[in-house]
Parts: sequence; C-alpha cells; structure tokens
Amino acid sequence: MIRAPGVGLRVAALVLTVLAGCRSPSVDSDVLRVEFGVPFGGDIQDRAQIPLDLETRELALRVTFREPLVRDRVLSWELERPSNARGSDGGMLFAAELGEARVGKGERSAEAKLAFRRSDPPGPWRIYARLDGRALLDRKFEVVDPKH
Repeated sequence: MIRAPGVGLRVAALVLTVLAGCRSPSVDSDVLRVEFGVPFGGDIQDRAQIPLDLETRELALRVTFREPLVRDRVLSWELERPSNARGSDGGMLFAAELGEARVGKGERSAEAKLAFRRSDPPGPWRIYARLDGRALLDRKFEVVDPKH
C-alpha cells in the first residue's frame, strides 16, 4: 500500500472535527447543578414518573451556580405536555408552556415554579431548559394518574 505524506494526519483531523460537531451541548461552566422534579422540603425530587396530583400541582426547575454570577443571565424553559386534542392521524399532539426568568448579577441560583393544570392528561412530558440560549437540560418524564 502506498500512502501520500500527511494523508493520515488530515484524515485524523477530519474525524476529530466531525466528532466535535456531534457532541451534545455542554453545560455552561458557571453551572454547578440543574434539578427538575417535585419540590419537597426545600429539595427537588428527581422522578422518572410524577403523579398528576392536583393537590400539590407543583413542579420545580432549579439551577445552582458554582459562584455568584458576574453578569446577568437569562434562564428559559419549555415544558412540553400532551394535549387532549388528537392529530388528524389520531396521534397525540403536544402543547408547550414557555417561560423565562432573568437571573441577576451576584445570584447563586435560579428557580422556576411550574404547575399542573386541571386539564392536563397523563402521558409523556418533556422539559427543556436553557441558560442564555445554551442547552442545560433536555429530559423526558412520565406523568401518571395517581389513582392507578
């Protein structure tokens, strides 16, 4: 086999470039922890299944920073929930609740309170969270009927 000089290095560089482009979004270096789930006694319980309990009704998203922020930041979220409506093919449709909070310079954490609505059905849900437009969290969870 005959090799042209430098071809191996160019191929390796190309592979590394492609792999770097396929990485999942990195969490912001200012962020220590991102939590989502059911608030309980100051903590947030991370659950794969969350009962559709209209008594408690509350969900929480919390971002904790490594140090007090040196500049203002924007925390945004999208809570995707199944809709009671059906698509033309009979499949499930989803609705999104969007929110945003400004996190001020000097803050150590940010928290968003989310809630179930009376019309919410059980099923697959998803939460997306971003800090200044950069992905922090993309998580699916199941909301279940507490009577079953």
